[in-house]
This record gives sequence, structure tokens and C-alpha cells, in this order.
Amino acid sequence: FLIPTLFDVDLENEMGCPTSVFLTQYPNVYQGNSTLGFPMNYFHAGKFSADGVNTLTTMDALEKYIWKTLKYDLPEIFKNATEMNPDFVRCEIITVANLEGLTRAQLGSESIDILKKASSVGDCFPEILHKAVVINAPSFFAVSWRLIRNFLDPGTAKKIEIISNKKKGQKRLAEIIDENLLPSDFDGKGPSIEDNL
Repeated sequence: FLIPTLFDVDLENEMGCPTSVFLTQYPNVYQGNSTLGFPMNYFHAGKFSADGVNTLTTMDALEKYIWKTLKYDLPEIFKNATEMNPDFVRCEIITVANLEGLTRAQLGSESIDILKKASSVGDCFPEILHKAVVINAPSFFAVSWRLIRNFLDPGTAKKIEIISNKKKGQKRLAEIIDENLLPSDFDGKGPSIEDNL
């Protein structure tokens, strides 16, 4: 009885801002499908702002937003994926995180707290991630990755590829999704994720 009542409230009112405004600080969008039919999730970490998220909303409201996305929005996304490709029957996603523009300052304790909150909700859906590809990882990210990896489920951590080299990242994404569907801010020819915020 607890989970359904979590969403009886107006989530945008609970968050204190429209979702579109929140996503300018936490740019995370589901857009299109991979060549194998997996729904694609894009996170532009270089444009993520922990200060912005904390200014707009609370950690409690952030948790409710993530629960809503995973529990209620994803089934619709999977349904759409199956309609586009009837042979697709897996309830898994591919996440691409673009670290282009990420600074050391963005990986402070507030950012880690937000990522821990998102990860703790995600842990309730352990089989949802098919794979995650982190592209444009700056050299300093190796140290941060060791810290971040510690609070991830070990099975989840094994599904994450880290790619620093831009050309290798582009090549890897070309293996996963058609360049005409890949968002332009992820070096593709499709609509940018900002168009969907």
C-alpha cells in the first residue's frame, strides 16, 4: 500500500517546479530505441547541476520522481518498444551517459548524494539495465568511478563500459543505435535530448 500512495500527490507540485525545468538541471531523457529494440536512456552528466537540483527540489521529491519514472513511465516505454519491434520482448534499457563538459567540481558530495539516491531506487529494479555506456570520460573520472562503483550493485557495475576517447565512444554508439536516431548532442543526427526536455 505504500508505493501506490507515493504518487497520489501532484508530483510537479511536490517537486516544486515543472518537470521540464527540473530536467534542465538533471538532463535525463528516454528517447528512441537501439538497433536491437532496447529503449535508450540518455544522461548528459556534463550538464548536470547538483546545486540546481537542490535549489529546485528536495531529495524526497527526487526519489519520488525516480520511482515514478521506473515504476510507471518505463512500462509505457517498453510497450512502445514492443509496438515498434514485435520481436523485442526484454524489459531492459541501454543508458548512455555523456561526460563531455564534466568538471571535478560537479562531482562533489552533493552530486554523489543525488547519484546515491538515484542508485538506491534503481537497485529495486536490478534487471532493468541491459548495459550502460559512459562516453567522453575525462581523465580525472577514473578516481571518481572507483568511489561511484562502491555504491552500485556489483551486477550493475559489471554492465557499465567507460570510454574516454571520443572516436571510440562514437564507434561504440554506432554499434548500438542508428546514427539518425542518436541525439545530436551525443554526436548523432537525431533530435537533441534538449529538444525533449
